[in-house]
Amino acid sequence: MSQNERKVVAITGAAGGIGFESALEFYNNGWDLSLCDIDGAMMTQKLTQNKLNSNRILSSEFDITRRESCETWIGETVERFGRLDCLICNAGIAHRSLFKNTDPEVILKVMSINFNSVVFLCHAAIPHLVKGKGSLIGISSVAGFSPLYGRTGYVSSKHALSGFFETIRSELEPELHVCLVYPAFVKTLFDKNTMDGDGKKLTRDKPTIGSHLLPEVVAKNIFRSVAKRKKRIVLSPIAKLSYLLSRLFPNFFTWIMKKNTQSEFL
Repeated sequence: MSQNERKVVAITGAAGGIGFESALEFYNNGWDLSLCDIDGAMMTQKLTQNKLNSNRILSSEFDITRRESCETWIGETVERFGRLDCLICNAGIAHRSLFKNTDPEVILKVMSINFNSVVFLCHAAIPHLVKGKGSLIGISSVAGFSPLYGRTGYVSSKHALSGFFETIRSELEPELHVCLVYPAFVKTLFDKNTMDGDGKKLTRDKPTIGSHLLPEVVAKNIFRSVAKRKKRIVLSPIAKLSYLLSRLFPNFFTWIMKKNTQSEFL
C-alpha cells in the first residue's frame, strides 16, 4: 500500500500509556502515524524498541499548550502525509488536592493541557479531517461525567472536553465522526506527573476501585470506535456503573464516591 493510500492518525501524549498503545494499534492496522509528546526522548525510545518503520512515522516534541506549536504540528502532518484521517487528543495531566488547598495556577495548568490544547488542535485539524469524513477522538475519564473528590481542576477539564466534543459533533456530523472515550483506572505512568495543590509532584498513592484496565485494551477499543464510528465508549465495569449511577442516582453516586476517595485527604 502506498503512502497516499494509507490513512493517517495524529496522537498527542504518545510517549507511553494509552497514547503509545494506540499508536501501535493503528500502525499494526496499516495506518501512518504523527505522534507528539513533551517527552520526545521517551517517545523515540519506545519507537526504537518496537522497531517501527520510521518512513511511516512523524514524531514531534513540543508543548501543546502553545497554539502556534499545535498548528505547526498539524500542518507538518498534512504536508508529510498528504492527509489527516484521525486526531486522538490523549495528552493530559492531573492534580489531587482539595480546592481550598490548591493554588489556582495548578487548576489553570490542568485546564491548559487537558482542554485549551484540544481547542487549538481541533481548530487546526478539523478542516483536514472533514475532507475524508475522518474521526476526532477525545480521551476523557469518569471525571468527564461525574464529580471526583479532590480533583476540581481535573474534573473541570474533562467536563469541558466532553461538552466541547459533544457540541462539535452536533455541528459537524456526519462529515466528522466524534467519539469520547471514558475509561476508569488505567495501568499507566499517568500518575507520575500528577500534581499536589502547590504544583509539585504528588508523592502519596491514590485509592482505586476495581481493577486497572490495560492501555492496550483501551487502544483496541479506540481503534474499534473509529472503525464503527461510535459516539461514546465507556470502558470497564466500574466506569459503566459510575456512568449509570451518576445519571440515575446522582446523590447516591456522590455519597459512595466520597466514601471511597476522601480518606486520602483526611
